[in-house]
Amino acid sequence: LKLGNPVHLLAAFTVLMGFQVPLRFMFLIAIVSPAWFLLTVNAARVHRAQWEVDLLKEDAMEDLHPDEWGSLLWDGLDALDESHPAFPGMEAYVEKHFGGAETKSASSPEFVSLYSQFRAHHVQPTRVQAFGLQDTGTNLLWAILHANFGNKLIYHDAFYPANDGMHQKGLWKHANVELINQTFPESKRLSLIGGDVVAIALVREPMSWLRSIHKAPYELKGCVQGDDWLFRQCTHKHPGGYIPVPKATFANMATIWAEWVKAYLRLKDFGYKDALIIRYEDLVKNPKLTMERIAKVLNMTLPKDVTVPTDPAKKHGFAVGYREAYTKITNRSYLLEYQPDDALKVCRELEKYRQELFRYNYTDCYDVLYRKHYGSVNATLSASSKTPL
Repeated sequence: LKLGNPVHLLAAFTVLMGFQVPLRFMFLIAIVSPAWFLLTVNAARVHRAQWEVDLLKEDAMEDLHPDEWGSLLWDGLDALDESHPAFPGMEAYVEKHFGGAETKSASSPEFVSLYSQFRAHHVQPTRVQAFGLQDTGTNLLWAILHANFGNKLIYHDAFYPANDGMHQKGLWKHANVELINQTFPESKRLSLIGGDVVAIALVREPMSWLRSIHKAPYELKGCVQGDDWLFRQCTHKHPGGYIPVPKATFANMATIWAEWVKAYLRLKDFGYKDALIIRYEDLVKNPKLTMERIAKVLNMTLPKDVTVPTDPAKKHGFAVGYREAYTKITNRSYLLEYQPDDALKVCRELEKYRQELFRYNYTDCYDVLYRKHYGSVNATLSASSKTPL
């Protein structure tokens, strides 16, 4: 007897009548059967909906072409942070589709030999830790560093296992270091850093970042729901990563951008050997020049041929997404995703952090606020869209 099927329910009801079941039992069955039917149908629908979501997710990952991986990276998204068997791993992807320096695993004979040489000559490999809000291009930076420096660097991140050669334990790359600074004493902070580490932080134009974080929010998922997500309070449950840093509530998403950007100015005070802040836009538009700045702060020599593929003819996975990312930055097409009133309100909030905007030459809100009407922004976008790459 399948109680979720109305045909079977009707059959059962008929059989019970044939056996002259007492009226009170038939009355009870008449009441319970529809309720049971609704519950089972609803449960089945929920189960199938979840199954379809999981299936879609798995299919999307399994069918994700390397070219699409490149598009995600160049667009600054952190989609490859997802842990899934379908992803062979960033390191393997960089080596196969990005070319450049060797990216051997920490257990490989090549790395063990190189690391032993460093130790024998009392030379410590340069250690590096990336920082940046979600969707600011931290994975893109990671990939370019691996492609050009490979195992000549030791990479720190919270999710790397401790004492694993070229991958060492560090802080969560999306953490607000100032909140960690307020939570832990200096001795603990230094142990979390993991040695003489150079920090490289990425910032992104806030109007662009807000559109990207709405699409791929990760830990900020609860802050981007509803029509008023740009303007309401946001509680970040893990502002310091997955260490005991108290959750923090911010006035709005624009405030989160500003607080993280301000915190990067204190990376050396926090305990890092040196620090460099770069713009995501520069990493995309001028990757070789940006790599020169990075090499200088790392005290490294760039390869003769810097590996930053931008030509689709090279058939690298990264190249496909490069042009789209470059065009989005140049044309500022993300501004058209805002309703005019919303753009004005967001920029009024961001204007409170004018110093941070000016420091990184972010001028989107100047156009929105001081050209008197939003139509001029559309005109600006139309004009810039004619600029060739």
